Amino acid sequence: MWPSKTPSPPNPLRFQLAWGGLLLGIWFFQTPPALLHSSWAASILLFAVLILLPIYFSLEKKETTLPRYWDPIASISGTLFWLAFLLPPSTLAGVLALPWLFVGLAFFILSLPTKNEDIPNLGDWTLLAGRLLFATAGFWAVADRLALQPLGFSPDIVLLTAVHFHYAGLFFLSLIVWAAREAPKSRIAQISMWLAIVSVPLTALGITASQVWGQYLLESISAVLVGLSGMLTARLYIRISRSASQPVRMLRYLTAISLVVGMTLAILYAIRPIYPIDWLHIPFMRAVHGTCNALGIATAGLLSWYFVKC
Repeated sequence: MWPSKTPSPPNPLRFQLAWGGLLLGIWFFQTPPALLHSSWAASILLFAVLILLPIYFSLEKKETTLPRYWDPIASISGTLFWLAFLLPPSTLAGVLALPWLFVGLAFFILSLPTKNEDIPNLGDWTLLAGRLLFATAGFWAVADRLALQPLGFSPDIVLLTAVHFHYAGLFFLSLIVWAAREAPKSRIAQISMWLAIVSVPLTALGITASQVWGQYLLESISAVLVGLSGMLTARLYIRISRSASQPVRMLRYLTAISLVVGMTLAILYAIRPIYPIDWLHIPFMRAVHGTCNALGIATAGLLSWYFVKC
């Protein structure tokens, strides 16, 4: 179990966060925040790339063999990604976003088990699934910048898919595994990981089925499974917070509350063909569900582990 302490960030991470904060400041100056506008999805995505991913990579360096030049490559790629969103969708914007796709692919490949490693356990497979979804997120981000609409998806859905695979893919699945390692004998943790592995990619298939064939059942079922995984994870975070320091405990409580709120909204939105709710539409989900995922789940969750592991 990792010792609990609250350190100051190491200099490389401090520089990355300062640089990312500067770029985000410029972004918000150029694109004033509007929660119900499509630009909010881009803002949440850039927040993940410029702020959350440097924290995430600093945590994973202790467990994944990343090359020593990983930080500058990720920072440069993230900066080009930011520049791609300052431009209107075009060939140039797509080319600028392309290095971020390569970062995701490289991270997934570097995470693959080698012959010298032990047989992967459920947690390892869950992490690997999240990293595969992270690589897939890069494809959808490039598609957004090229103004492509795979399978006829609207531009809003293309961008939201890139956002979804960063948060519900990489961050959410990692947060489950890290919590499960604190409670290795917890049946809740095991069920939560199984549900996440199955349901997160199943949600993408369900959305595709609803788009192409007009069949919403798979999307509804998968979203309910994701929601159950999130609810169980929330309970797990409350459980492991009892022995943590006060700052970490508060962050984990915030993560748990945000999981309950975010997953409840996701379930209600997914069953809209059966029980329609007028105010539960894409702009609302983008503003409330997306912000809850970004700040309440990902940011609070990652910081809670940073204070423990680093």
